[in-house]
Amino acid sequence: MLLALGIALGWFFAFPLKSSFDINKIMLEAVILAAASITYPFILRLERNILIRGWELLLCSLLLGLLEEFTQEPWFWDTFVEGALRILGLILIAFGFYRTQRLSRAQPQKNQTTENPNHHPVQYDTLTGLPNHTMLRNRLEQAMGATRQLALLFLDLDRLKEINDSFGHEAGDRELTRVAKVLQDCLEPTDTALRIGGDEFAIIQTPALGVDKVTLLAQRLLDAIARPHKILGHEIHNSASIGITLFPSDGNKAEQLLKNADIAMYHAKHEGQNNYQLYTPAINARAHPRMALARDLQSAFESGNLYLQFQPQLSLATGRTSSFEALLRWRHPQHGMLARQTFIRLAEETGLIIPIGAWALETACQTCMGWRQLRAGPLRVAVNLSPRQFRQPDLAGSIATILEKTGLAPSALEVEVTEGLLLEDMDSAFNTLQSLSTLGVHVSVDDFGTGHASLSYLKNLPFDSIKIDHSFIHGIPADSESRTITKAVIALGHSLNLKVVAEGVETLEQLLYLQKHGCDLVQGYFISKPLDIPEAQRWWEEKGEKASS
Repeated sequence: MLLALGIALGWFFAFPLKSSFDINKIMLEAVILAAASITYPFILRLERNILIRGWELLLCSLLLGLLEEFTQEPWFWDTFVEGALRILGLILIAFGFYRTQRLSRAQPQKNQTTENPNHHPVQYDTLTGLPNHTMLRNRLEQAMGATRQLALLFLDLDRLKEINDSFGHEAGDRELTRVAKVLQDCLEPTDTALRIGGDEFAIIQTPALGVDKVTLLAQRLLDAIARPHKILGHEIHNSASIGITLFPSDGNKAEQLLKNADIAMYHAKHEGQNNYQLYTPAINARAHPRMALARDLQSAFESGNLYLQFQPQLSLATGRTSSFEALLRWRHPQHGMLARQTFIRLAEETGLIIPIGAWALETACQTCMGWRQLRAGPLRVAVNLSPRQFRQPDLAGSIATILEKTGLAPSALEVEVTEGLLLEDMDSAFNTLQSLSTLGVHVSVDDFGTGHASLSYLKNLPFDSIKIDHSFIHGIPADSESRTITKAVIALGHSLNLKVVAEGVETLEQLLYLQKHGCDLVQGYFISKPLDIPEAQRWWEEKGEKASS
């Protein structure tokens, strides 16, 4: 329809009017010209081949009209107005042809970019549109050559894996595009943002006018990323860790600056995340051993070199074992058996704690299920949850999936959370604990007595047991304060209908004191050291509680 109208317009304007001045015909020409101007943008949106063929026909009609005119009689314009309208019509046709040719040249390039994934995305991230890691060194070296000073920032998202695990990879992708937009909104036109890895970004600030300007940018980025927002109907809380290095004060080679920024970013994660750190030689000296250990930890997890041990918990009422605590272990090939606190904190900093924690939970549940099938009895396994695990948005859902996969009853699983963790965000902690309680999982407060908050949370949060910290047990029976605190905690727990567990029991005197004052369960080297799975299984078969008849 539009094509036919365009041909008619071209023919109309191409043929001069042979009659005298006719106001009606001039008005008709004006109306047709107005209609052509209005429909022109829509004509341009037609498929490319139709556009090209249409404008070719228009030009042909124009040439035919002019040829017929010149062959019949001398060419003249009837009036100035009519001549102006004709000129406008010709301009419209010529301009449309010019635009069509531009579209025809641009369209193959656009199609090539879309159809060939190896064309544009080689240097640009397909998700965010930012330059990718292949352009980082080149952009950095260009900036170093064009300015006297600059800042390089490495930014790593702290909770992207949690978002992926809890809400799916579509939510994770949307979070990445959001962060890319945050970066672009916060940066100056002379700055450059790049996505250099899964959840890592780089910013080249040029020029960097001292530490104050770059730290102001870093804080602006942290604040913008940390703002709560919704993705796919879920409220998202994310944060970032930023490492900063300056050129030329920290180095005059691109390789050195890249290394410095990475070390500073790692230090920011070590300092608790959601912060920025400037590179210093002191950070460099401390970071190297921990970075190497972090790489070793990831390799150990991926190769299956982490393992669980199980420490029996003895019931003082029956003298039999009714539960085990699962403890994560790592024997490093060079450093030997590493302290649990050392590599657990390292796993927290690097984000490895989420997959490692999920593996530990599943392995503990699977092991417990196997033992319950071997011998009937009220067996339960306790697993520690790290702060980062506990803050997962759908922790109860993740645990429910593991229980369903392993076949273990929810009542046979106990999760332990530290007292300090509960105080960080009481509302969020209550929701998570309530979800676990509804699921049927038992919840225990670990290291009880070491926090500094009111005991009122014991009344308000759905716990099943409390665990007296070993530092108090260690002072029994010599230290009067340790005896008083331990006795008071046992009485407090029982008054709230909670089971009380004492850890770190190493002597007979400690055991007798706890038994005298009604402690329910004890664990420690006096009872048994942590056992490998085969040893723990034999322990359960020989010393486990029997099923009640």
